[in-house]
Amino acid sequence: MPIFESIRTAEEKAEALRAKAQEEAKTLLERARMTAAEETARIQAETDAKVAAVEAEAAARAERESRRIAAEAEASADADAARAKNARERALAAVMKKVTGV
Repeated sequence: MPIFESIRTAEEKAEALRAKAQEEAKTLLERARMTAAEETARIQAETDAKVAAVEAEAAARAERESRRIAAEAEASADADAARAKNARERALAAVMKKVTGV
């Protein structure tokens, strides 16, 4: 009987060790999941910040380009208006010369 008793005791100890090992494994797995979730959140926050910075820079660049184009268009329109005024004045002078002979 003592052999059976020692076998039973060894089996009980082995079962207790297995249960403890499973509990430790669950704890480690949960810790790993929490660490991974925290790291994921950190990386997501960094990525969001970088995306926001890139979008802000793109918006600022687009605004600068829009202002440049508007300034060029205004300068071109002013130059066209000056040429048109000059052409109108020459045409008017030519017509007046024909009409008055002066």
